[in-house]
Amino acid sequence: MTEAQFKKQVVAYLKDLNRCDFFVKEAKTIRGIADIIGVYAGMPFHLELKKNLAETKKVSGRIVLQRYRLEQACLCGTLGVFLCPENFDRFKFIFNAYRLDHCFGIEYRHAYLQKEIDHVA
Repeated sequence: MTEAQFKKQVVAYLKDLNRCDFFVKEAKTIRGIADIIGVYAGMPFHLELKKNLAETKKVSGRIVLQRYRLEQACLCGTLGVFLCPENFDRFKFIFNAYRLDHCFGIEYRHAYLQKEIDHVA
């Protein structure tokens, strides 16, 4: 699956969510900005899409800047993750769990969500 195909899948999922607003970065020239930035049920998120898990493990190239920007977003209380087909199901499960718990007044800390999603990566 290419990154473009995966992006369509992620965008379709996000469009189906209630209380979710997001935008998709289209310009390839903006380095370090996440592919999808949005808010879900009061939780801001930055999603950097990758075609496979191996890409998230690289230690050189633009991935270094992307990783730094996601880490900075997390320090500000935003959920920032590298999202790939291998961790997409886990991401959806945790996103839905956050929504349900948030509705009942129980809020997860974003760092916990980040850790759970990254557990796959």
